[in-house]
Amino acid sequence: MDLSDTHVIMPMSWGSVGKVAPRVLDLASRHGLVCFDPQTEVLHVPPKLRGTDGLRLQPCAGLPVEDPDPDVVERAVHQVSGQNWFLILEKRLGRYVQVGGELRGNRWFRC
Repeated sequence: MDLSDTHVIMPMSWGSVGKVAPRVLDLASRHGLVCFDPQTEVLHVPPKLRGTDGLRLQPCAGLPVEDPDPDVVERAVHQVSGQNWFLILEKRLGRYVQVGGELRGNRWFRC
């Protein structure tokens, strides 16, 4: 771990990401801290620093992303697969777009 007044760099093993990452994001959010995930290139912005009418990106597999930029949305669409078969981009007022896929024979199609 690398810690200073301006940042914390915290590596975590792949086996613990599912349990540790949501907890880290929750703690960071409560303290108004921004988190960057270098594997997915996603910036997680805490509610205190976001607008009230932003978007939320929820993949089938993985953590939700608040206020994703267009590059993050595009990468997420390209990651739709048999194991991560849907993606929802939702406006906080209840409007949403959903992308999904299906397996036809031995080929994967995004719908």
